[in-house]
Amino acid sequence: MFQLIIFDAFLAAMYAGYTLLLPYDVDRYYNGDEKLYSYVLTLVAVGGMLGGLSLVLNKHKPKIKTNYQDAFILAIILILTGVWVNYGLLLISAFGYGFYTSRMGIRMMTIVQDLTDVAFLGRVFSIWFLCFDSMHPFGSFVFGFISDWFNHGTFFVLGGLVLLGLLVVYIMRRNSD
Repeated sequence: MFQLIIFDAFLAAMYAGYTLLLPYDVDRYYNGDEKLYSYVLTLVAVGGMLGGLSLVLNKHKPKIKTNYQDAFILAIILILTGVWVNYGLLLISAFGYGFYTSRMGIRMMTIVQDLTDVAFLGRVFSIWFLCFDSMHPFGSFVFGFISDWFNHGTFFVLGGLVLLGLLVVYIMRRNSD
């Protein structure tokens, strides 16, 4: 359970950075065109809906390993997005972000509910949300500066953060065995 909370905290910082970076990126590289920004946000939403739908159609029991695989794919998408300034790639990134973050979020909630006795569920979720919610403003603050320094390359940094989160969880799992 602790590994899930730590990993979700890394994701919360990445979510904050990503949502901060999108309007910055469209403004800086695409003349602040509100239509282009709207398309990006639309693909985040469509990706999220399709990610959730993919879990509805999935007949397998949720596994944390699948979340780690989804996070790895998302990290690769973010890293590739950070390498080239390309609107089509930004759209793919937005769709992938929505798709994979919805899958990971839904799956994590289901796993926590399965692992936790109902009598403790409120307390476990309160700790979970405290960790998640505290990382979001921290991520916004930090990535406000990082996006000024790295510009579009911040996508690369975000992907690296997800990979770092995966590495931390891997090391924690290895040490607990």
